[in-house]
Amino acid sequence: MFPTLAGKNQVAQLLAAVPGLTHKSARTVVTNGGTPRRRGRCPFFTMEEEAVMVDTLALWAAQGLMLTSDTLRLLLGAYIKDMGPARYETAQGYLGPGATPSRRWFELFLGRHPELRPVRPAPLEAARAQASMPEAVAKTFGALSWVVEKLGITKSRQVYNMDETMFDAQELMEESGSTVYLPEGEPVPEFVLPHVRENGAKATVVACVCADGTALPPFVVVPGAPNRSPFMYRTGEDGKRISVPLADLLGDPDAEVHRRDPPGFNKPLWGEWAHHVARLLKDVRPSEPKLLLLDGCKVHFDLDGLRALRAANIYALMFPSHLSHILQPCDDRIFVALKGLGRTYMRGMLPTIPPGGGFDVRHLLLAIADCWTLTMTPERIKASFANCGMWPVNPSNINLDRLRCGKGEGAARREVNLVTFVTRLKPEAVRQMEEVVWSFGSISNRGKALLANSEAVMDAIEEKEAEDAKKATAAAKKAAMKQQKKDAAAREALIIRDRRVRGPIKTAQKSRQLSSARRQRARLGLVEFP
Repeated sequence: MFPTLAGKNQVAQLLAAVPGLTHKSARTVVTNGGTPRRRGRCPFFTMEEEAVMVDTLALWAAQGLMLTSDTLRLLLGAYIKDMGPARYETAQGYLGPGATPSRRWFELFLGRHPELRPVRPAPLEAARAQASMPEAVAKTFGALSWVVEKLGITKSRQVYNMDETMFDAQELMEESGSTVYLPEGEPVPEFVLPHVRENGAKATVVACVCADGTALPPFVVVPGAPNRSPFMYRTGEDGKRISVPLADLLGDPDAEVHRRDPPGFNKPLWGEWAHHVARLLKDVRPSEPKLLLLDGCKVHFDLDGLRALRAANIYALMFPSHLSHILQPCDDRIFVALKGLGRTYMRGMLPTIPPGGGFDVRHLLLAIADCWTLTMTPERIKASFANCGMWPVNPSNINLDRLRCGKGEGAARREVNLVTFVTRLKPEAVRQMEEVVWSFGSISNRGKALLANSEAVMDAIEEKEAEDAKKATAAAKKAAMKQQKKDAAAREALIIRDRRVRGPIKTAQKSRQLSSARRQRARLGLVEFP
């Protein structure tokens, strides 16, 4: 509503009172007596009915349901049919013979409600939706605040977060198309994708960022056999073949590149990453304890890696399972920016590859290096920690709407006070922080945070590994005894056959069968054919 105006210079008064109002609009308001007048005839639905539509759009979104414009128009068409013959006939005069709102009606509806904005929904796995409970988030903050108090962590330089993501070159290339402008009648252009070689198809990028806005050097896993050295070869000016370390392409002397096939992340490789981080941080203010926040993926339970972190005075606190999309700073803005910059880089890189050329590991690592430099800005890293409430520790920064998705209508309307939840559940969170529950061969952190390299957890992992090694040894011994019995039976069968026919029948055997019989005799330790 506009303010009440009186006296002279009402247009000037209105412009001063309402920021952003144009001079033309101010004159119109003054002419209408201070009341906004709708141009044209009134819409079919009343303002109260349209207010209910706006609330319904928000309610459906809170429940994880997508009320699109097409669905809304169909629902309104069914609603009009139930309003009676008189209203239905009136609707036909407004909306056409079918009495169903059209796309044009929806565009005008958006114009009457500027508070609505187009949003592209983000997909969410069912497991994450079911795990996104306020209690689990509150326990995480309770455990985090206790660890911060216990270790005496007071500075942002003591808090880190690590996570890994897949940098898929083929996918980024296919999504790198940009808008171009052509004269009318010109055909739609096509851009040619280069051949992506196997060693440059995709890579796992491991990021470790600090709450003070800095980032540790990248740790990258590219396709290739593990026994292959992480080098590439090029021809020098003198025509000789020169080996170049792949890590040099990342532009950081402390960066590391490893080969795996497929280029994923497993437990031994995470152990190597943990040793890499321990080497980088052990001499950086060694008297200050450091806190590493990470998700509860089972590959992070490598005992050697956890011990290396603990020796470097780094404590690993794991988030509850399926909650990293809410609590993890790397998933907030950092990896989104890395993938977005990857598409931008590919868009500019494609024209530089000659026709018939290929995209190999060199192009892949250069792309990662360029996108890494542009992604790891202090402003983005600090904002990611703040948005997730990880540093400064502030549970009120969590968007409660993300905790309601997929919980049903009743839970979607539930009002919670996360700060109160943290206070009430903190004792339980601290008690559960070192409780080890095994599930499907790995430690379960469902609904609770876990201090992964505490003495209790590492002792439990060591006992489990010793038990698994004992079981593996017994299974191998059992398999060896079974194979020995099988070999003895085969040996006895050959001896009986030789006695029955009075010696091996050499002339009746084909060359292929004779070779097979020789190999079998050699394996069983029998005398060779005469």
